[in-house]
Amino acid sequence: IMAMTYGGIMYFPLNVNFFEDAPIELIEAKFGLVGEAAVMKLLCKMYKEKGYYLLWGEEQCTLFSHKTGIEKSCMEASSTFWWRKISSTKDATRSDMY
Repeated sequence: IMAMTYGGIMYFPLNVNFFEDAPIELIEAKFGLVGEAAVMKLLCKMYKEKGYYLLWGEEQCTLFSHKTGIEKSCMEASSTFWWRKISSTKDATRSDMY
């Protein structure tokens, strides 16, 4: 069995209040549980591949949507909404944001 290699980190801490954070609650209200799943899968992809950032564009969104089974329009909308919300938050660098 081959060991999996990661360019990032093996795990990341997730605050128990993650789903009660305003950006995530808004995503659930707008996109339902699929939107929350999209954000969680993006976080996992980001931390697994690069550690703390993710190169994201239309092609990456298409491939990721296909791989996860999440409709591309929902993936685009929820990821864009989430990135804007956390980057516009005054304390966006807080570790409990994600």
